[in-house]
This record gives sequence, C-alpha cells and structure tokens, in this order.
Amino acid sequence: MAAAGVYRSRGSTFDARGATNRLRKTAAALKPTKILTEMGVIALGLTQATMKAEKDPITGRGWKPLKPATKRAKGHGKILYDSGALRRSLTRRGAGNVWRMSKNMLVIGTSLVQNVHQYANKKRGRPRRRYLGYGKAHHKIIIKPLLAAVRKAGQGRG
Repeated sequence: MAAAGVYRSRGSTFDARGATNRLRKTAAALKPTKILTEMGVIALGLTQATMKAEKDPITGRGWKPLKPATKRAKGHGKILYDSGALRRSLTRRGAGNVWRMSKNMLVIGTSLVQNVHQYANKKRGRPRRRYLGYGKAHHKIIIKPLLAAVRKAGQGRG
C-alpha cells in the first residue's frame, strides 16, 4: 500500500507531496505586483500600437474610415486623434489614465469621454472603433512576463 500522497501505477511512482511542495515554493517566489506591472506596460504598448495602426485589437480589421467632411473639419485623416489626450491617457501615468492594481489583478484603460468610441452609436452615426481589448496573438505577448517568472521561480531563482 502506498503512503498518503504517493501514487503508483504499473511501475511508475508519482509523489504528489513533493510536487505540491515545489508548486507552493514556486508560487511563494512569485512577485505579483512586478509581474502585473510588466504585463500592464506590454498591454498599454499593444493598445498604443493598435490605435496607431487604426485597427480593432481583437479582430485585426481596420476601423471604418472618416467621412470626407470629417477629414476636412479636422484638417487631417487620423482617426481618434484630435488633441492626443486619449492616446496620452493610455499610458501608465497619462492624464485620465486608469491603472488600478490589486494583489492579483490589473485594470488599465481611460476615464476620458473619448472612450465612447469603444462602442458604436448608430443613432449618432458613430461607428465602433474599438481600441481596448486583446486578441489571441496579444495574449501570447502579454503573458510572457508571467511565464518567465514562473520558470525562474520553479528553478529556485525567484
């Protein structure tokens, strides 16, 4: 009969206690605030890049172009860009930024009224120009600091 936490199966033995203890040590070595900060900086960079490219961050499709009258009124054809306040708010310390962190969660975004462009308003004739959000390719990039920290902590270099 196997001891508690030790499992045997046709010639192989798995010590769950050892694996559990190693997992606990790895988790204790992680520094969530540092990891979340690194992930947040990457996420904000991706948001800035998708805004500059004028594409939906989830679908990758380009935003609906500005109407000619809007371009004339603005004096340029940049979408979601008048004063630059919205883009500046999507930095770690920009005016109007949202950067809230708890021990296991980070919320990033903007508190500016320009946030209305994230959603369509058919009554006002405003198309959706989503700039917040992350697709599968973004997730693979954003999670890199977490994966690196887990690898490092698992090797006892936390």
